[in-house]
Amino acid sequence: MPVSPSEYREKVSNLKTLQKIVLDKFNKSSIDYKANPNSETKGEFEKQKNQLESDFYSKLFILQKNINSSISQNNALIANNDITIDSSEKIYNDKI
Repeated sequence: MPVSPSEYREKVSNLKTLQKIVLDKFNKSSIDYKANPNSETKGEFEKQKNQLESDFYSKLFILQKNINSSISQNNALIANNDITIDSSEKIYNDKI
């Protein structure tokens, strides 16, 4: 069964919050690294870059995949319901 739109709204909201947190940390580490390029600031920059890619972009990809899957499931349910309605309507009209 597809997930409700309200559930997706909540997931998108959570993802926006995560994006802000991760991007803030990434931007700070990027500024620190550019201002003072050494192994410590480079390590922190790489860590935040990996966090951005693994935490945010992977979750965004998964959410997009789940939403597309729900859309496909909804389309299939609508098509099945249309067939059922058409069939019921035909039976009703035949009886009249």
